[in-house]
Amino acid sequence: MSPIATENAIVVHVGDDAAGLAAAFDPASGKELWAHDMQGPGYASPVQVTLGGTPQLVTMTMAAVVGLSARTGEVLWQFPFADEWNENIVTPVPTASGVIVSGVRHGTRALEVKREGAKWTVRESWHAPEVTMYMSSPVLVKGVLYGHSSRRKGQFIALDPASGKVRWATEGRNAPGATVVAAGEHLVYLTPESELIVARVNPDKYEELRRYTVGTSPTHAHPIVMRDRVVVRDATHVTQWTLGVK
Repeated sequence: MSPIATENAIVVHVGDDAAGLAAAFDPASGKELWAHDMQGPGYASPVQVTLGGTPQLVTMTMAAVVGLSARTGEVLWQFPFADEWNENIVTPVPTASGVIVSGVRHGTRALEVKREGAKWTVRESWHAPEVTMYMSSPVLVKGVLYGHSSRRKGQFIALDPASGKVRWATEGRNAPGATVVAAGEHLVYLTPESELIVARVNPDKYEELRRYTVGTSPTHAHPIVMRDRVVVRDATHVTQWTLGVK
């Protein structure tokens, strides 16, 4: 997982199978601002979201989805999300009412988080068991969730984040995995075979525009998409690709 910068702190969630810790540090001095013992992290990175008027950090442990107060680190709520191989890899996607989470053995779920007085509650509002994300985190663009599901040897998919209904899904065998990046009116998928796929943001169908080979060895890191270029790291090189407009 990666650390996250809040308004006044750098927050990390570290640990292993035996124990874990969430801690916040002053970015200027490194002084510890707060720290709490908790279960060790999965592979996903924490995200920030404001729920019930409270700024929160949502992080994945090896067996749960957990909401922490961004100010104090206090655990506000948690939802069981155990994985037999401790592979909670997909980064949660914040929504207006909670988060969307996914796992290769869980499918995709929307969690609704509410505060009633001093008590926080969390419930599952929908479950899409046929959409199983593994090492690929989805993106929310213009009210639609786009991602890569591990079913059928790899499918590109679009979901309605309010209901979990699949808007569209490709037939399969698109790629064993893919990082997904939103770039304006486009989606950029980078597969482990070093293929960079550009598709249009389209809630009604998969609309692939271009496909490029951008490496000579496996690619697993997210590409860096800038205004006029893309930086790609494969297993042996870092390369920069200039975007030409015709």
